[in-house]
Formats: sequence, C-alpha cells, structure tokens
Amino acid sequence: SMIIMQVYPISDKNVTDINRQLDEVRV
Repeated sequence: SMIIMQVYPISDKNVTDINRQLDEVRV
C-alpha cells in the first residue's frame, strides 16, 4: 500500500486513509 505515497504526493494523513481503503478492497 506504500506505493500510493510514491504515486501521489499527498499528505500522510490522506495516504493512510487511501491505503486503508485499498487494503479493504483487496480483501
């Protein structure tokens, strides 16, 4: 999920939220 930080230069807070959403989708 850390790939998001490299793709989108957004704040850590948003990165955490997006990573959580992506993880839920994968599961």
